[in-house]
Amino acid sequence: MAKSVLKSETNAYYTHMGVETSSEASILANEHTWTIIQILRRSGAKGLKAEEVQDAIEKEEGVKASRSKIYALLRRLYEMEVLHKHYGSDKKAHVYTLASIAGQIQIDPEFFNDVDHILNKYIESKLFPVFQEFFEKTISGLYSDEKTRHWLPDKGKHSFCLRCHTNHEAEEFVDSIISIASSLFMESDGFEKIMKKNKFAEETKK
Repeated sequence: MAKSVLKSETNAYYTHMGVETSSEASILANEHTWTIIQILRRSGAKGLKAEEVQDAIEKEEGVKASRSKIYALLRRLYEMEVLHKHYGSDKKAHVYTLASIAGQIQIDPEFFNDVDHILNKYIESKLFPVFQEFFEKTISGLYSDEKTRHWLPDKGKHSFCLRCHTNHEAEEFVDSIISIASSLFMESDGFEKIMKKNKFAEETKK
């Protein structure tokens, strides 16, 4: 079993986020948005007060930031569920923390429900055990090499979101390794074969 790996900040497994509306796109395009995400990622589960976020932005970006604009941006990111907001007992004030950004690609609800209805039992009996084994092998594999241990999510209650009581970094880790496996499969000969077998791709002429 892999031991806990202590890190100064949580991992960023994703480099992009999906949006559904032009309003969301404008928020994510704001000059301070990604600085806020990185600052709150580093702060972990304890989070930061709005004024602490503002101070950190000014220190990191080296510019004077409008307090009203930063507070409004924090509120919008909270409404988009990119951030959590809860009362931090140690700070005796409301604090912001980074929510999980796993699974930001939105699937059509009707398509999701149809596949779930038809294949739910198959997915649970055949795929879930494979995912669980893949998760354990990924954990042990990354831990076995000192150069890759930093990718492992932190462990322990100190890393739990105080609102969700779970580790969002670990959620993103699982989501990302499944995405990696899916991407590798789609680049494989096996994927090419099933595409051709089902007439979704052209047979190579000899």
